[in-house]
Order: sequence, then C-alpha cells, then structure tokens
Amino acid sequence: MLHNTMIQPMPEVRHQGQDDVYAMWPERDRAILATRANADKTMALGAAYLPAHLVACETENAIDAVATDRDTIDATDSAGHTALMLAASTQEAERLLQLGAAIDVQDHLGQTALMLAATANDVERTQLLLSHHANVHLRDAEGSTVLLRCAEASAEIVALLLAHGADPDAIDRDGDNTLMRAVTSQNVPVIKSLLPVTNVTHANPKNGNTLLHVAAWTGHSRRSRLLGSIAAVCNVNACNHAGETPLLYALRTAKDEQDLFETINTLLGAGASVHTPCHAGASPFLIACQRGFAAVLYVLAQARANVNHKDHTGRTGLHHAVVRGHTQSIDVLVILFDVDVNCATPTGDTPLLLASAGGNKHMVRTFLTKRRMDLAHANLNGESALHVACAGGHAAVVHELLAYASHSLHGRDKRGRTPFLTACARGHVSVLKTLLHTGAIDVHHCDHSGQSGLLLASANGHFDVVQWFLEIPTVLATVCNHMGYEAFHAAVVAGHGPVAALLFQLPLVAIEAAARALDG
Repeated sequence: MLHNTMIQPMPEVRHQGQDDVYAMWPERDRAILATRANADKTMALGAAYLPAHLVACETENAIDAVATDRDTIDATDSAGHTALMLAASTQEAERLLQLGAAIDVQDHLGQTALMLAATANDVERTQLLLSHHANVHLRDAEGSTVLLRCAEASAEIVALLLAHGADPDAIDRDGDNTLMRAVTSQNVPVIKSLLPVTNVTHANPKNGNTLLHVAAWTGHSRRSRLLGSIAAVCNVNACNHAGETPLLYALRTAKDEQDLFETINTLLGAGASVHTPCHAGASPFLIACQRGFAAVLYVLAQARANVNHKDHTGRTGLHHAVVRGHTQSIDVLVILFDVDVNCATPTGDTPLLLASAGGNKHMVRTFLTKRRMDLAHANLNGESALHVACAGGHAAVVHELLAYASHSLHGRDKRGRTPFLTACARGHVSVLKTLLHTGAIDVHHCDHSGQSGLLLASANGHFDVVQWFLEIPTVLATVCNHMGYEAFHAAVVAGHGPVAALLFQLPLVAIEAAARALDG
C-alpha cells in the first residue's frame, strides 16, 4: 500500500518526537498518508512506521505515535494483519503488548500472532506471546490449531507449545493430529517429541488410518528404527475403513520398491500379519503381485503368505500379475513359488489364457517351459489359449503355443469355431498365415452356423483376409460356386463395399449374382 507511493527521503534526524517527525515530511506526503489513513486504519500504523524508518527515528517513537488510540493499535490491513503480527522484532512486539495490543486477533486466514511466530520458527517471539497468555487453542480458517500448524516446525517450538497447554490430540479438518502431520513431513525431532504425549491409538475418522498407516505410507524405511518405534506402540494389524492393515496400505500406496522392501521387513518384524485381507479380499501377497514388487514377493512368501489366495473376483496374485504385465514378477512366481499355474477364474481364465490374450510372448514361453500347463483347458466360452491368441492377432504367441499345443488347432469354442475361424472373423492375416503353415488347416471348415472362414471375413469387412483367401487355389475353387455368392451377399448386406467389389470380380460370382437378381 504505502510501498507503492514514492515518498521524499529526509535527512537524518535523531530522537525526534512525533510532531517533529511529521513536521519534517513534505506536505504532499503527509496528505497522502492522511487520505489513506481515513480509508484504512492500517494507514495510521503505516504513517508511524514508515516515517520512523525513513528518518531513522527510534521505533518506540513510531509505536508511541499510535498508542494513544486503542482502535489504531489494533487496526488491521487489507489482509487482517495487526501491528503485533507485523512487528519487525520481538522488542517491538513486547512494546505493543505493553501498550495493550490485543494478542489473539485473527487475520482473514484465521491466523494469530502466535501462529505466525511459531510457524516461522521464531522461538523468542513465540516465548513472548505465550508468556502473555496467547491462546493455543484457536483455529485458523483451515481448522488447524497453532500446534497442528507446527508439524514441520522445530522441536523447540513444539515443546514450548506443549508446555503452555497445546493439545497434541487435536485434529484438523482432514482428521489428522499433529503427530500424523509430522510423520507425513518426516520431521523426526518433532515426532520424537510428540510420541510420548499423543494418543497413538487415534484413527482418522474419515479413512480410519492410524499413525502406523501414515508412517508405513510415508516410507520411514531409511529411518526404520523410527518406524519400528511407532510400530511398537501401535496396533500393527489395525484396519482402516477399507479393511487394510498398515502392511496392506504400504503395499498399495508405495512408490519406491526399495523403501517398501525395508518398510515391509520392519512391519513383519513388529508382527504384521501376511494373511489379513482387505474388504475386497486382497491379501498382502496379492497386492504385491498387482503392484509388480518382485523382491517383496520373496519376503512375503518367506513369511508364509498364501501364494494362491484369491480375492473376491476369484483371481490370484498370479492372475493379477499377468493382466498387469509384470513379467519379472511372473518369473519369480512361476520359478520360485508353488503357485497354481492352472488356477481358473470364475470365467474360466487361467494365467496362460490371460497371457495369450494379452500377447505377452515372454510370459507364455515362461509358462510353457517352466511349468506343466493344462493346454487343453478352455474358458466358459470354450476358448483355449490358442483361440484367444488368434482373436488378439498375436502371431508370435500363436507360434509359441503351436510348438506345445498343436492339437488345439482343431478345438472348437461354443460357436463351433476353431482358432482359424476365430482369426478369420477378427481379420488377422499374419495369424492365418502362421496357422496355415502347420499344414493341418482345413480352409473350408465351417462353424455351427455354417459360416466358413471366407464368409466370416467377408461379413466382417476384412478386405486383407478375403484377398488372402482368393490367393489360395483351393479356396478359389470354392468361391466359384454358391459359397462365393454367399460371401459376396454377406459383404453387401453388412455394407462392406470394397469386399463385395473384390468378390464380384470373380466371373462365376458375378454370374450367380446376376442370375439371382433376374430371379428376384
């Protein structure tokens, strides 16, 4: 405010009184100050502080200049700050208090002079304000007390506040107490100060997280002694509102596996259970599989975790690891642990089917080479691993499967479709070429509804597949009869003009189409 106005500098004057200070100011500047003071009582403070600063007068004189009016000494600026909040030194603050400045005035953010001093780690001023009985229980606009605001302050400040009655168990609007806040910011000295005086059984009313949940999430692994100290005074298997223990919560929220590795070891050492699932049925081992924490899997397995535990969807950790593409975890699970590699979900999907559907060649090869797989297994739709690989267009996976499960070539799903017909319906030429290379494919085979590969490709508008079919001599002979017309008709009905035009180029198809048109 005053900072935006250029005021003429004055020569040095020593120990001038109030009237002398103002008398030496140019009339223009005094008028500016007077006008603004009328608009905002803060200007009265500014009129005293700024001239005193510029002419190097003692600050006491400036404070004395406004002390005669109680409304002036407690006037606020546009942010709600009083002179006590803005005092440049502890001496100024003490002088203002002696003159009767209100100590617990709150600015527009609900902050008091004590809050501002404490969060600034100003020990001397904090001591002064506390000695004048500043209220340690007031809350700012965010619902925080001065102690809650000091979770990142020094331990000396926190000790002062506690000594003057600050409540360590007060919680903020998010449900956390000061100790939880200090743990989140990893303020170790403050944590050590608060641990003996805080109710460590407190659970956040909004999410149910305890102090140990917060510590496990924050990752105090590099200070594992501290995490161990917290675990020693907390219920290590307490659950939050999602049914998660601190161990589960750490696994679900961790960002760094190395820190998590140390955290898990500390929690297990404190007695954390590896068997307690959350409300969704996920166990710690299953969550570790979901997250792809391969090193942690070994630690949990050593603690006798159930490696075949299923969640409420009927999936094991192995299923989740496959779906999420955690190749390294798959290697660990399949090679080191006694996981059930043929376990099926309620929809009949095994890990091999899921890996094949996802096109993960490395996973498929690991399953085929490291464990005894049920290659004849089909899901509820009757689809084998070869079916779903063909449906996804994963030629490399198809090649891997054919080396171990060539008998699956002739397997039918519930619609009577073989892997070859499935690839035709989905339009995957590269897969069709791989299948045909086996020499065991009947290109004329039809599904339960009588649809051949050519008909399926035509009806679905797969131009490349139809073109590939027409390059096979035996197929060309097939389309020279009514089968060719049916494929043409299916393309026309489905609105696949390019495919219909391609088939119409065959003379006998065109003749058949013309004849049927005449009959119609």
